[in-house]
Amino acid sequence: MKKAFLFAFVLGACVCAGGAELEKVVNKGPVHNPPAGSAAAEPVVVRLDGAGECPSVSVAKGRVLIVVIVGNPSTGYQWELNGRVDGVVLTQEGRAEFVAAESDMVGVPGEYRFTFRAAGAGATVVGFKYVRPWEQGRSPAKAASVSVTVTE
Repeated sequence: MKKAFLFAFVLGACVCAGGAELEKVVNKGPVHNPPAGSAAAEPVVVRLDGAGECPSVSVAKGRVLIVVIVGNPSTGYQWELNGRVDGVVLTQEGRAEFVAAESDMVGVPGEYRFTFRAAGAGATVVGFKYVRPWEQGRSPAKAASVSVTVTE
């Protein structure tokens, strides 16, 4: 009986997945489509390499900030926020997303993308840590942060 159930389950999974292409974006949050030509239409992008850097960026209120960090989830590590985001200055939009590299090779790194909206005037630092989620209490393998100033 167990073998018949397992066979039916595997067969159903194969039929459902047959011919479907894998999407290169996982953990995709909500899509934001501002009107073309508006100030919010062009996001401010900051790229970090995870070597502990802390660049500064200035963003106008209402604009989108995208922080991009190279990572490789096949190692078990993933980029996460290191603490809370100051909701008065920035709000996170959706969850972080991982975008795989344009390669068919297994284990190739891609990019983690964190999307924020500049909510109000002020300054804050957003920290990130590269961790294995199941390894509680251990120091991150890497860390990075970005200093953000939101202007009116």
